[in-house]
Amino acid sequence: MSLASSSPLPDPVLETLLQWFADNNIWIDPRIRIASDRARPEAGYGVYALADIPYGVPVSKTPKTAVLSIRSCTLSDQLYPLIKDIDQNIALAVALLSEQLLGRESRFWGYLQSFPQGGADIGMFWRWKAEDGMEAMRWLRGTEAEALMRGSLLGDLERVYAQIVRPALEEWQPTMEQFRQAYSLVSSRAFQVDFWHGVGLVPVADAFNHAEENNVFMETDFAVCPMCGSLGPCAHPSHQPRHSSPWDEPMTCDMVTYSPITSGQEVFNSYDEKGFSNAQLLVHYGFLLEGNGEDWIKWDGAEVEEVLGDTDATWDEERWERVRDAAKDVEEEMEDLEALVTPAESEEIEDEDDDDDTCWIDAEGRMSQSLFLHLFARNASDSPDVTLLLHLVLSVMRLIGTVQLGEKGVLAGIPLDVLRTLKSIARDVKRLSETRVAGMYKPQLETSDLAALLDTSLGPRTKLALSYALTERLMLETCSIWWEDLASFIDSDT
Repeated sequence: MSLASSSPLPDPVLETLLQWFADNNIWIDPRIRIASDRARPEAGYGVYALADIPYGVPVSKTPKTAVLSIRSCTLSDQLYPLIKDIDQNIALAVALLSEQLLGRESRFWGYLQSFPQGGADIGMFWRWKAEDGMEAMRWLRGTEAEALMRGSLLGDLERVYAQIVRPALEEWQPTMEQFRQAYSLVSSRAFQVDFWHGVGLVPVADAFNHAEENNVFMETDFAVCPMCGSLGPCAHPSHQPRHSSPWDEPMTCDMVTYSPITSGQEVFNSYDEKGFSNAQLLVHYGFLLEGNGEDWIKWDGAEVEEVLGDTDATWDEERWERVRDAAKDVEEEMEDLEALVTPAESEEIEDEDDDDDTCWIDAEGRMSQSLFLHLFARNASDSPDVTLLLHLVLSVMRLIGTVQLGEKGVLAGIPLDVLRTLKSIARDVKRLSETRVAGMYKPQLETSDLAALLDTSLGPRTKLALSYALTERLMLETCSIWWEDLASFIDSDT
């Protein structure tokens, strides 16, 4: 029996939440229901369809007056001047903590009492979660998830706590742990609301769980006056209202169907249009998606050279520029290779801060074109015609991908420098993979050993971390095997 069609058990927390929704004029389509999954109570609440729902219709409307932000919190007059210029998520965590400290005196209490006790269990704070958290952190050693945790966030939180939170909220004597818990909730639940609110907690919208294939998205009027929040004309000359907007209607944050929804299914939102990698989901949200196509393992050019610096090949900036120019002439050839990631797919993985020097492999173990060209450039001979050499290397890669195992004479007539270049690239891929694995926890274990460990008795955080580490190991292994097979074929056919 599906969750949506079963009789819900009494849930005083949910009843209080739903009453708060009603008191704050939040509309919820009767064709959906917020409920907990009895099979997975640790997952919290989700949204489930009670009937078929067509594409393009709102299923909830949350007035912006019910949004919790640094503008709308009870102590906004006191806190806003102190936090308006700091990181938006950290600022919202200060506002949220102030409401939590007010307890039942907060106008948001009916909403906040539904939040998980102790905050959201996100990977960023596992180091403070006893032995299970510490063991999980060990399994994340050397992974992309650990790299995400090495930023300035933890230091920024401690600084804001010492300089703003503790003195401004001294009456309640908040602890650093309470502030981290507030931030964890913001990290896993917040939305961009508009120019006035900035980032905010949007009741109902945050009840939808995340999936790559989402059913709904949030729609709101973003272009409000940043000084007063008005959608229509106001006293601030810098605000130019959109004349087509219905200024006299209440402003709401609407969850709108992105695709038709079938009765009985869970209704999902996507927390990011481009999609989150499992490293991002684990660190900022505390869960993983099985078979997440947005996963990647990255190196920048300097890291690649640090790992490969003692090989026979050398890095030459002038040659690199010639290779980049040559790549423009063989762009279509690279597009057709299954071993490489296409530029269109690259846009879905690369971050805004990435540049042409970022190299990576994706969830399928495919090499980014930037990594392939980097390895080609450092291993290519000083041929006067780099474009021809690159064309021949790509042609051989395509050829080997089509032949039958054991077929002989396939490479007859292929210039030796082409084959040497390919074997050198394969050697470098192996070195990159081995070095990355060596920096991870228990590198001596095979991927089959890690998979077997998942079937043993592990803490929930350790199991998530081990699952993620195994995913990265499999990505590296898949990429290495493709190139090792290519090198073996060259050896057997020449």
